[in-house]
Amino acid sequence: MSLEKLKRDLISCGKDFFIDNYTEIKEFSQENIERDELDSLIKAKAQWANITTLGNQVSAVKMIFENNQVIDALKITIDSRAKENVTEKAKEYFKLETGREYNETEDKIMSEEKFETKKANNMKIPLNQIFYGPPGTGKTYNISSEAEKIINNNTSSENLTFGQKFERIVRNIRSEYDEAVYNKLNANSIYRNFSKAMVVWGYFLDPRYDASDTLVHGDLKDIEGFKRSGWSQRMRYLTEFGFIEGDWYNDFSGQLGFDMHLSESGIELKNNLRSFIEEEAIPTTDLLSWPREKGLPEIVINSYVKVLTEVSPVSRNITAFEKTLFCALNMCLQGDLFKQNREGRPTTEEEIDLVERYFDVNSTGNSDYKWIGWIAENLVDLNLVEEIHKERFNRYYYQITEAGRNLVEEVVNKWQSEYSSLFGKYINYETGVGLGQIEFITFHQSYSYEEFIEGIRPNLDGENELTYSLEKGVFKRVSDRAKFDLDNNYVIIIDEINRGNISKIFGELITLIEPSKRLFTENDEHPKLVTLPYSKKLFGVPKNLYILGTMNTADKSIALLDSALRRRFSFTEMLPNSEVVGQMITIDKIDIKLLFDTINSRIEFLIDKDHTIGHSYFLKIKDHQTIEALALIFKNEIIPLLTEYFYGDFEKIQLVLGENKDWKSKNDSKFFNKKPSQQKSLFGKDEAVEGYDEKIIFELNNDLLGLKENGNIKGKSEDLIKLFKSVYTQKSN
Repeated sequence: MSLEKLKRDLISCGKDFFIDNYTEIKEFSQENIERDELDSLIKAKAQWANITTLGNQVSAVKMIFENNQVIDALKITIDSRAKENVTEKAKEYFKLETGREYNETEDKIMSEEKFETKKANNMKIPLNQIFYGPPGTGKTYNISSEAEKIINNNTSSENLTFGQKFERIVRNIRSEYDEAVYNKLNANSIYRNFSKAMVVWGYFLDPRYDASDTLVHGDLKDIEGFKRSGWSQRMRYLTEFGFIEGDWYNDFSGQLGFDMHLSESGIELKNNLRSFIEEEAIPTTDLLSWPREKGLPEIVINSYVKVLTEVSPVSRNITAFEKTLFCALNMCLQGDLFKQNREGRPTTEEEIDLVERYFDVNSTGNSDYKWIGWIAENLVDLNLVEEIHKERFNRYYYQITEAGRNLVEEVVNKWQSEYSSLFGKYINYETGVGLGQIEFITFHQSYSYEEFIEGIRPNLDGENELTYSLEKGVFKRVSDRAKFDLDNNYVIIIDEINRGNISKIFGELITLIEPSKRLFTENDEHPKLVTLPYSKKLFGVPKNLYILGTMNTADKSIALLDSALRRRFSFTEMLPNSEVVGQMITIDKIDIKLLFDTINSRIEFLIDKDHTIGHSYFLKIKDHQTIEALALIFKNEIIPLLTEYFYGDFEKIQLVLGENKDWKSKNDSKFFNKKPSQQKSLFGKDEAVEGYDEKIIFELNNDLLGLKENGNIKGKSEDLIKLFKSVYTQKSN
């Protein structure tokens, strides 16, 4: 357990609870007293008589004793802003445990030196930032670089342990496969164990289906166990391991109400299973009622495990069932895989939080998580984990077997060879996305609270019936990831943040995103938690989640940024950078930097700096630096942008481009030509139409900036050079 997690647990259970019940819970952890006696002893104290979360708090403190982190917990309590009587009592226990007095110099636990360095660095990076400026100034590019800096600022990829490497693989799988179809985790989607797979294989060996290698849905749909969703449940044990012909995602991830034909690997396993039962003199009919106590035949176990070892970052061939098993294996490696001591009892909030730390669950409103034990038992049948037959906290836990460790090692070795950047010292942006540490979204006028935090979503179940479930939004998903992984930083990037209805989207989170009100921040400011309106659950924003936004200042069609949000963010202005243009773009006979600066200076004078042109427009020709490429950028992007800025006022656009009598000679090349009057051809009269003044209409100079049939610009190079030079070169008097 890291020091950060220990601090989090102490905040969760309360340092005063930890110290006030230190002796009793220590006795309980050493099995000197029973749980009922412990509860009575604690509730006999006036301040704890009416406590409603006793189970969770006792579990947290007991874990501190079991993990041998008592000394560190006492140091943290002494160093914190705990009440004086709590601090003094903690010093007494420290002396009792160590045999010496607490020394403020030697024992002060500022965390490891490395952690303190990171903490100091983190303080230099604001938790909430907005990059703002005109279009094309590199806001998105720079915000991506900032995100990289943030996730590497608190991440150490050096000397990753075996378990940490596998945990990264699972994080990548969870991030890449986050659609609802991969997260259908409930008691109706999986059986209690793997024995039902043997039933399906028994039917494939039945003489009626053996020759065709096909199970007919119509024949089995009314048999007990195959009715309605039972067909889908049982077939998952074949379709999601590649034993059925077809593509799982496209063919089988919905309703499975059709015939099933074995794939090549399925036929191979069926034939191997036939050989096994013939050698063991087992009637085929025995497979249809295969008892779990007999265990799966080794040939079956090996075939399924082989499929798991072939999960690859290159082929991206994972299914929902495989994802579930990988998440459970990771949970087991961390010592947290469990089943309830009684299936009939309600799952506790602590257990739900623990499960959602390791699994992606579609619905956040479901409180029945007994299926976690079923997944564990499926792994037991594959000989990958085994139960520890000792009840703790009303749960039974599992540990990984030698076969399970061998599987994990094989998977880790495969991923290290195929996706080495996942384990490198530096995590780039793409890998950060793959690990779920970076999320990117774009706000728009219809973006809602339900998409951002949580909301009720419609979905179709396996019977094509419309149901509704409460699902997490993107911000809550990344917040939960960050909350359970304080050793790493997380980033959510919100592009065009001022395009959304901020107060509507953020809701009550406007308060919680303040740095001083983040979860696990050691101060006395509150609130750090609010009750969400849909799920009625407490929610807070962890201190290791950074919010980065971009804002286009030229877009005046949107509302100004909400003032409540504005004061919670730091702002970084991104302006056009002519130095970058001058360094990266070279066109013969054109001073590209001067051209860029001249245009922007004129725009700033005529409108403001928020409407200048970003350097990225010019950088688009860096791979083809010719005058013709520059002309195309002006024709297709810059001139249309100027038209928008000036609302079609071509006289002002001409001023920006230097097309006025005081700057250019009458005979100089121009970007625009006056369009001949159409009054006579339209109305048959030379004089002005009553009530209407003759309009001067401009059109792009087709001789220079028009396109040939092959898509190339019409103008000759020497003429285009004269045209662009005239923008920044005044005529001679």
